[in-house]
Amino acid sequence: MMKNILIATALTLTTANTMAHEDNHITISSDNCAVEFQNDVQISPDLINITTANQQVASISNAGVLIVDGKDIALSESQRALLAKYSDNVRGQLPRVADIAFEGIEIASTALNEVATTFNIDSLQGLDSLIDELKGDVQTTFYQNGSFVMGKQTFDEFGEHFESEFEEKIEQAVESSMMQSIGSILMAIGSEIKDANGDMSQFEQRMESFAQRIEQSVESRAKHIEQQAEGLCNDFAQIAYLEQDIVKSIPELNSYQLFIFK
Repeated sequence: MMKNILIATALTLTTANTMAHEDNHITISSDNCAVEFQNDVQISPDLINITTANQQVASISNAGVLIVDGKDIALSESQRALLAKYSDNVRGQLPRVADIAFEGIEIASTALNEVATTFNIDSLQGLDSLIDELKGDVQTTFYQNGSFVMGKQTFDEFGEHFESEFEEKIEQAVESSMMQSIGSILMAIGSEIKDANGDMSQFEQRMESFAQRIEQSVESRAKHIEQQAEGLCNDFAQIAYLEQDIVKSIPELNSYQLFIFK
């Protein structure tokens, strides 16, 4: 029962990462968004670089300088204003993908620690290193050399890969912790049974209530992540509309749009 509670808690938390909610799982995928991601983007403090599949690059600087495939593009004031608005939106919205993943991992950490505390499972504290590892995976995926990076492959495949890896690692860690802490677990269960005056049905009910409390807490926070993900899809659609306006005004950027409508 305890192993199932732990693993169920952890697996529920694969909500960590994403862009859409379907069949009680959230994945970092464009499947349920109105737009698809294309090209690669690198966001540094000074520049936004967009790279196409054939390695052509468009650079937008904070100073409003636009360089497309090595050529400096002359801009009017209205075009600079349009690019500035675009830059602000891209800088503000794209990194939220990583933020949502980080938040999901924090949910996992909080829930597992609550289980460990309740049942005095000292070895489960070793999951802290796993949580740090998962955070490191997100960090290295989206942040490189001081820049935020994201590409079509990352946008389409990160959630599926991360969810699978997350489930596997959590299950292995929980099984290991269960074996290491079997003594303290049995003592905790014995104490719970004693508190229930030996009534197994009362004990089972208390365990079910505990699991439901954990589940409700997780689902509430996961719902918040889901709402963020849905809002982010809408924000990406607004960026796509803005890109359409930019392309009309600056046709040199026609191949450098980050989002396209399905």
